[in-house]
Formats: sequence, structure tokens, C-alpha cells
Amino acid sequence: MPIIKLNKSGKPEKIKFYIDAKLLAEINEYCSWIKLEDKGIFFTQAAEFLLKKDKDWKLHQKKKN
Repeated sequence: MPIIKLNKSGKPEKIKFYIDAKLLAEINEYCSWIKLEDKGIFFTQAAEFLLKKDKDWKLHQKKKN
């Protein structure tokens, strides 16, 4: 069962970055598997997942506030 949901959320903002070709190939394969055409949804949800699960990040945010 895929973790990525096919819906968009929030206001999109255009960004440009470079990633390893092998990683991009795997991301493309994953997106094809779940029939996801918008890679922005993949990267948004992957980043949200990471920020939600990283305990050190949460601690940093708590200290900052």
C-alpha cells in the first residue's frame, strides 16, 4: 500500500534542485506504480513525512519556541 496520497494540498511554489540520477529513476518508477503524474506531490509528502518523524527536528523546534 503506497504511503503517498494522490491529492494536492497547500499553495504550490516552484523550486529547482538536483538529485542523483538513480534516485530519480526510482522515484519515477514509484510514481508510475501509484499512477502519480505530479512529482511535486511526492516531494511535498516525503518532506512532510520526514519533518513529522524526525525527533531531533521536533526537539529543535520546541527549543526555538
